[in-house]
Amino acid sequence: MTSLRIISASDTSKSLDLNGNIPEEGQKIQIWPQNSTTAQVWVVNQHEGGSYSIQSGNEGDSGCGFFYATKQDQGEPVVYTRLAWLWNIKHVSDDEYRLQTEDGQYALTVTSDEDDTVMIDNVQENLDRQRWKFDPPLPGN
Repeated sequence: MTSLRIISASDTSKSLDLNGNIPEEGQKIQIWPQNSTTAQVWVVNQHEGGSYSIQSGNEGDSGCGFFYATKQDQGEPVVYTRLAWLWNIKHVSDDEYRLQTEDGQYALTVTSDEDDTVMIDNVQENLDRQRWKFDPPLPGN
């Protein structure tokens, strides 16, 4: 289990963020300027077989939920939930990674450089908005 920040490789001033630091079912997960709050801390757990679960680092009464999309489909927004969803973390270059669904079809994606929405979208090998950095670095990668 590793606590870290998940930083957008397309804009390293922004991190994955639990909107308002409110751990409620369906709460938006967004990309937001780094602010050193627990809303931007994530706990990464590796499971048997090599997949990962990623939980909120928020430890309030409802804290430590996961992020996932309501359904595994292109364009689905990513939200907070109490349901575990497993991800593959694929090393794509130096210190950059792609967070992909277990079937490898979809990746965690920043919608655009002007928008704070995070969704899953079809894997696109060279799309910077699907690349992430970990701070501190993910052990073993």
